[in-house]
Amino acid sequence: MRFITLLLVLVTSFSHAQECIQLTPEVKTMGLSRSDVILGDVDVATLPIVFHVMHVGENVGEGSNISDAQITESLNEINKQFRKEPGSTGDGTGVDTKIEFCLAQRNPDGNPTTGITRHDLSGYPAYVNNGIAVSGLDDGMPDIDVKSIACWDVDRYVNVYVVTEINGNNGIQGYAYTGPTNNCLDGVVIRSNRVAITEFNLGKTLTHELGHYLNLLHTFANTFSCDQEFNCEIQGDRVCDTPPTTVNSSCIVEACPDALVDNYMDYTGQVCRDSYTEGQAERMHECIIDQRPELIEGLSCVPPVDFDAGLANLAYKSSFCLEQQDISVDVIGIAQNTIPIVDVILIAGGESYQYSLYDVSYGDSFEVLFEGVTVQGSFQVDIVSEDDQYEGNNTLYGVVEYQPGSLFEMDFTSGFFANEISWQLVNAETEEVIIEDGPWNAGITTRSYETCLFGGCYNLVISDAANNGMPYGGDVDLWINGELYDVDVSGDDWGQIIYQICVEGIESNCSADLDNDGVVGVEDMSLLVNQYGCDADCLGDLNEDGVVNVLDMLDFLMQFGYTDCLQGPDFFATDVTEVALDYPWSESLGGIPSDPVYYDLSGRKVPGPLDRLSPGIYIAKFSRETKKIFVQ
Repeated sequence: MRFITLLLVLVTSFSHAQECIQLTPEVKTMGLSRSDVILGDVDVATLPIVFHVMHVGENVGEGSNISDAQITESLNEINKQFRKEPGSTGDGTGVDTKIEFCLAQRNPDGNPTTGITRHDLSGYPAYVNNGIAVSGLDDGMPDIDVKSIACWDVDRYVNVYVVTEINGNNGIQGYAYTGPTNNCLDGVVIRSNRVAITEFNLGKTLTHELGHYLNLLHTFANTFSCDQEFNCEIQGDRVCDTPPTTVNSSCIVEACPDALVDNYMDYTGQVCRDSYTEGQAERMHECIIDQRPELIEGLSCVPPVDFDAGLANLAYKSSFCLEQQDISVDVIGIAQNTIPIVDVILIAGGESYQYSLYDVSYGDSFEVLFEGVTVQGSFQVDIVSEDDQYEGNNTLYGVVEYQPGSLFEMDFTSGFFANEISWQLVNAETEEVIIEDGPWNAGITTRSYETCLFGGCYNLVISDAANNGMPYGGDVDLWINGELYDVDVSGDDWGQIIYQICVEGIESNCSADLDNDGVVGVEDMSLLVNQYGCDADCLGDLNEDGVVNVLDMLDFLMQFGYTDCLQGPDFFATDVTEVALDYPWSESLGGIPSDPVYYDLSGRKVPGPLDRLSPGIYIAKFSRETKKIFVQ
């Protein structure tokens, strides 16, 4: 990859049943990826699918060598079911998953295709006699051997293998792997007699298996009773809006009264299954974002053209506490012919930034970095070229949630005994843990962290379980708003070190913003209503006439809906006021950054200090900010 830095230029667990086999443990990666941007800004995720017809020498349209028309009809039916098309076989009680499938228009080499391939396996006796074998113990041709004959790039295509039989004629109709396998095992297998749409086959077997492919488990997975799961996110099928159920084999609710017999991921009949839940749809989208992003990033659904360059891999911080940040994007040469000039244009904060690339050829990849962009809210990146023949990949959008604060950055190296070391960043006032990590496996661990700090004091607590410090390579570098502060972890005579970090807050310039979050909203209204009639030291006394009454309510209504209350002369007022060391053998510093005035939820002033307050919820008004605190 060629890299360009730009100064701104202003211008599955195994289960076995009659319908499907679901294989391998699921894999789930966490964290924000660049694909969040791509999927988050389109209405529908369209996935390229290729059908590999693994026949035994029949003519097209006969036996297992099913026709193109049968495949097309099946695909149309699947899309109706995933999209909950009104009046279709998918028009049930569930939701539109906003997922659909297209027959691939480009093969892995970028050449035109119908999205259907055909392979004669009549020369393989094991396949002719028993079809595909799921494991080495089953009758038939091994799974990986069949798929390796036909499979396309598993990252870019949904591979569907249409086969004669599965494990011999034992009744299994299809199976899939949950989560990517990163090899040709990935994809969906289905018998040819379950693809063609008939009165008794409505295409729902393939819809079921595609659900597995997108990380859905059976509704009855890991469930042995009708009792509610303790934690629906990690138990059962790991979807919270599908009640616990044992397996159902008919359209009649059997063991569990709340069973969703109309759900595609049960084992009920073709007639009654017509629904995916909202939770299942979310889980499938998460699978696309976290595990299969290239399915929606590529151009497999778009017919090839002679000249084409596209954007990919838009990278930025979607939640950020400084007004300026770096934004990067890749420009990729897609078509076979070279494009002489491609202009890359970033539009953010009412400003436009441009960089020009020359001679973008097939296979080229340029990373373009826009440094120090002032951005709040939405922005977009475009490429413009008079030679480009496809516009569908020329624009990417992003949204930045900006909240002014101080940027905390830290590079942390544990020393050789990482299994003894841990750390926390703790709000000194509320004792809330903002971020933490460790201990790790033995050896040296190096990691980087960042978060946003808002007005108040925070304790960086570094702990050693062995009480002998962090020798043998331990090191900590700490930045606040880009300014480096010394964090000394030298010495071998300590068990805990605490640095206190205090930053200035930003005061709202809206009197009705009672919780100081920058927005005059429902929470502020609730606080004000609870204070109605207060006549002494009242937080809700907006006009400062000594009492909370109708006039304050009218004042509040005039400001309701304001969203820019943190803008103004103090907008950039964050600063580090202190970095203090407590060393060694320190107890938590605790404490609060200043002496606030406390109010109860009725708005009445209550005497402090903090350690004398009765348990409950209070509003603490500091000199520059207001916070809700919890006293235990």
